[in-house]
Amino acid sequence: MVGGVCMRKLLFVLLTAVLLVGCSDSGEVESTSNGSATETDKKEEMTDTAVKMYLSQITGKYSLAFTTSANNEQKNNQLNEAITDINLAVIDIQDNYESSANAVSELIDLSEHLLDTINYELLGETESAYDSAYESGIIIRELSDEYLEGELPVGIRNMIE
Repeated sequence: MVGGVCMRKLLFVLLTAVLLVGCSDSGEVESTSNGSATETDKKEEMTDTAVKMYLSQITGKYSLAFTTSANNEQKNNQLNEAITDINLAVIDIQDNYESSANAVSELIDLSEHLLDTINYELLGETESAYDSAYESGIIIRELSDEYLEGELPVGIRNMIE
């Protein structure tokens, strides 16, 4: 009987120790995963290939809404999907690149203008949508000229032809 009580106490102490060690280890993992490790891993320069990829991701579904949609419902579905793609691209850019890296501010600017354009389009405010789309076009042209030797993303090229 006395041995059983000692065994329970020993088991309790061991379990408590395991829990304490386990909790303290997970705390260390959290602090490093939330800490500066991700900040220092950000790239200071974006390659032309990355600019092309992000530009295509940001403009792809938006341009499809105006080239392949047969009706208003399909167009709106494409625009809603474009919102998701644009937001995912922005998150990826912000996670992987320093804000001072080349093309980052232009891509973020483009994203904001396209999101405004899409919102105006979904609300039926065609004049505001046109103005915002015009601003987006200027940014696309500047990115294309500076990083892609004048080449436009396929979707945009198809949209304007």
